[in-house]
Amino acid sequence: MSELVLWPDPRLKEVCAEVPEDTNCSEIIATMLRVKQDERGLGISAPQIGEMLRIIVVEDLVMINPRIVKRSEQMTWAQEGCLSFPATCPKYSKDGQFMRAGNTIRVRRHKLVKVEGFDRDWQPIVVKGRDWKGVCLQHEIDHLDGITLDNYRKQYLL
Repeated sequence: MSELVLWPDPRLKEVCAEVPEDTNCSEIIATMLRVKQDERGLGISAPQIGEMLRIIVVEDLVMINPRIVKRSEQMTWAQEGCLSFPATCPKYSKDGQFMRAGNTIRVRRHKLVKVEGFDRDWQPIVVKGRDWKGVCLQHEIDHLDGITLDNYRKQYLL
């Protein structure tokens, strides 16, 4: 069973491969959903469980081979955490009690993005993400391109 891949694992720096159309991704997606839920995350990408494929989950939205096709010119600053950087995420006990805040990293993102891809049944989908959802989509797609919060921490000297 796959576990959460943590920084500085070199797989997090790799660019992921496109998933061949009609590939059965159900086991990978089930693992991603389980790990995301166990870790109480908003999103997760396949490389975060050691699968070097272009698959993301944002809340309950599953996207295979997602690609950003449109970005707003308007930018926003977001305070981001990442499951692969545990210190950036809030921590909760097993019974759901808040234990500590995360040391998030400030990242500049497009305020609105339009993302195209496929759902888990290989049906084409188009999603518009604004504000936090747009930030989350951009964050997870970054993972597919080998970009992590470490890149932003260095870029903005945080």
